[in-house]
Amino acid sequence: MHFARCYFCTDLESQAHRFTLCHFEEVLEKSEELLELPAEEL
Repeated sequence: MHFARCYFCTDLESQAHRFTLCHFEEVLEKSEELLELPAEEL
């Protein structure tokens, strides 16, 4: 989502956000980067 936001790709950002919400547990298991995000980005 950060990449999409930096390059003003609003559709990509929305899709990434929806994917993360729908697959939250799976994303969390595979990527510890999610734990490092500030609360504002979650």
